[in-house]
Amino acid sequence: MSLCIFLAYSIYILTKPIPLEIQGEVEATQIKVASKLVGRIDSLNIHKGQEVKAGDLLFTGTPQGVAQLHPGDVIEARLFAVDGELLSSYSGRCR
Repeated sequence: MSLCIFLAYSIYILTKPIPLEIQGEVEATQIKVASKLVGRIDSLNIHKGQEVKAGDLLFTGTPQGVAQLHPGDVIEARLFAVDGELLSSYSGRCR
């Protein structure tokens, strides 16, 4: 009986899949940034090869149909991943 358990366990250990772990850097050949709002990007604050982290300002711009902001106006912004997951949000008032 012990031999059967030992053989079964040995077969399990030898045939179970090994998880693939890869470490390193990723270089993208193409990055697409799209918005549901039509507008203009005024400045792009990143460059090729730059690492970005949470909280980095990537670009500034003005969506079409948006009037000039005034002190006290409320600003709301949300950033979503391609799959629809909410990555970041901001709400505040203009000074």
